[in-house]
Amino acid sequence: MTIEDLQALCLRLPGTTEDLKWGVHLCFSVSGKMYVGTSPDALPPTASFIASPEEPATLGPLGTFALTLAYLP
Repeated sequence: MTIEDLQALCLRLPGTTEDLKWGVHLCFSVSGKMYVGTSPDALPPTASFIASPEEPATLGPLGTFALTLAYLP
């Protein structure tokens, strides 16, 4: 999966917007709440997903991405 693949996937989700935060991180949000942040220029590119502790098993493998999960209480 590439950053472009992730971008296309996120933008298919209802209400998703994208913006550049801190000048370098492509982020995806719904109603102003970020659910994915990326570092597309990192090697390998990274993506951080905000998820509940129960959700990580449902994310599955993402190919060449380094994956980070941030848990919400």
